[in-house]
Amino acid sequence: AFAGKIRAEAKRLVALVNDILELSQLDEKQGLGAKEHVALLPMLNGLADSFLPIASEKGVALSVEGCDATVEGYPVLLRELFHNLIDNAIKYTPTGGSVTVQLSQQEGRICCRVADTGIGIPKEHQPHVFERFYRVDKSHSRQTGGTGLGLAIVKHVAEVHQAQVKLESKPQEGTKVTFEF
Repeated sequence: AFAGKIRAEAKRLVALVNDILELSQLDEKQGLGAKEHVALLPMLNGLADSFLPIASEKGVALSVEGCDATVEGYPVLLRELFHNLIDNAIKYTPTGGSVTVQLSQQEGRICCRVADTGIGIPKEHQPHVFERFYRVDKSHSRQTGGTGLGLAIVKHVAEVHQAQVKLESKPQEGTKVTFEF
């Protein structure tokens, strides 16, 4: 049991160090390589497939819908952005809830929304959720895992892609995070 706790803490520290390294690379825009055409729908479907076992186990419906759209960007970073959002959405949605990823094109802009029917974020916390290490509920940080950097990474990846991020949330009703490319 003691060895298991040590292992879990070591894993958490490795994740934290990796997230900090990723943020510093994003800050300095280093090692990003060249931008590519990224087809978002296959990427989002692939992510949904990888999250299906976790969502099913928790009793959360997960779906991807919409038209395919291609953006100029860094595939690894975009995958990380949507991975973090889908992960959070599932993590904070209770059994019987749903997570929907929608892709659309409006007036020449590509719009991607990750919406959940989860616990939501109180209004006073919403301006801060993209800050490094910010946690809405400090008491749950150990239970839910994570490093407190996922949404900071999301914000930085959006900035690197000149995407606008919009967050809408109501406690006990859910959260929607929308990106416009």
